[in-house]
Amino acid sequence: MTEGRRAAEDGLGGGGPIPAGPAPAGPTRPGRTRPGRTRPGPATPGPTAQRRARLKVALRWLVIAVAVTFLARALYLQWPSVRGALATVPVWAVLAAVAAAALAVTASAEQQRSILAALGHRLPGLAWLRVFYLAQLGKYLPGSAWAYVAQMELSRKRGVDRSASVLTILLGAGLTVLLAFVSAGLVVGAPWLGWLPRWAQVAVVVLAAAAVAVVAAFPGPLGRVLGKVRWGSRRLVGGERPLTSLVPAIGWSAAAWVCYGLHLWVLVVPLGLGGADGLRLAVGGFALAWVCGFLAVVVPAGVGVREAVLVGVLGASIGSGEALAVAVLSRFLIIVAEAGLLALTPVLAAAGRAGDRATAARAVHPARNDLDDTRP
Repeated sequence: MTEGRRAAEDGLGGGGPIPAGPAPAGPTRPGRTRPGRTRPGPATPGPTAQRRARLKVALRWLVIAVAVTFLARALYLQWPSVRGALATVPVWAVLAAVAAAALAVTASAEQQRSILAALGHRLPGLAWLRVFYLAQLGKYLPGSAWAYVAQMELSRKRGVDRSASVLTILLGAGLTVLLAFVSAGLVVGAPWLGWLPRWAQVAVVVLAAAAVAVVAAFPGPLGRVLGKVRWGSRRLVGGERPLTSLVPAIGWSAAAWVCYGLHLWVLVVPLGLGGADGLRLAVGGFALAWVCGFLAVVVPAGVGVREAVLVGVLGASIGSGEALAVAVLSRFLIIVAEAGLLALTPVLAAAGRAGDRATAARAVHPARNDLDDTRP
């Protein structure tokens, strides 16, 4: 080999001679390594870093164990109240209510994933469901913000910065409340709402629907405004963030309210409130009850507020006693549904790892026609 050729090969290889041989047929593809060269492996963490990593894992499992304990405590404390209600509701209705609640929680997860996608963070569905289901454990810890904190930290492990997580949570909460007011339009004129003039009830629904339409039609200006607010906080990274369509998130929010309404409806059907009128009261009543509990920030998880509203909406049709039993049973079954989804997280994790391995295998062994393609 001549010195000129060796120098040329040294320059192409980025330093150091490479074995003589036929030149490659085509240009080097990104991520490919030339024969005879090896990529440097990742640096091995030192003992201090390893201890810190083990401590973080142990702390994470400790928090999960505490949250599961509080979840079990919530189920235990509510069991005496729902035991009598379960005796009046057939098994099929209980199972259908749990399934509908699980679908509602999953639709809420997809709403958050759609907002993240609008912010430029596209996460795999199974991986995100695991994040969201685990984060729901935070609702059962003392305090009101642990679910949001858990979602932010678990999302960060998936490459989502905290500013995007905060914006996702804020947008998700805003859309959820607006769609709840729109859904509550189904019970406008209910006797329980007689303290509020009919025109005011209609005005709230119309304004909420108009706000949803504005968000759907003009996501860009909304994203710029929210970006400036986050920049002014000085605690979040990033400035203006382009915001694409929020229509999918709006659709998932609406789907969540429909599923929650179905959850309540199957519980009142055995009590004689079936048909379209019962479904209307269930969807609108649950949305109204939830948003009242959500806005009652001084009450943890809206306990008592949601039940009182449901009694007011359903009491005229099935009686106050039955309405209270259904309201308490509804909250209990939603907790059961969230516990069931939490139990699925190991399965989701295993499926996600299998998908990651398949993706890595395709990257290491691409299709043969791709390797032989020498076109520029």
